[in-house]
Amino acid sequence: MRRRKAVKLLAKAHLKVKRQRLDFQHKARLRLVRDFDVIYHDDLQVANKVKKTSISPTPLRTLAGAPSSPSFPARQHAPVGR
Repeated sequence: MRRRKAVKLLAKAHLKVKRQRLDFQHKARLRLVRDFDVIYHDDLQVANKVKKTSISPTPLRTLAGAPSSPSFPARQHAPVGR
């Protein structure tokens, strides 16, 4: 019994928020129509306009363990006794 009441209350709250959002959208659209003579809407395919390039990831650390940046070069190991 309590669950049903809670479900009804929650559904009522969601409906109120839905109506508020629709009301705001309606008022915003109406204001745009009244303010401007002509409104154009383009259905752009953004995915087709973006140039995709394959970028290889740069490792954060070199094999020696030091960060790879010009100001902090990789460590050089001392030569092994030959």
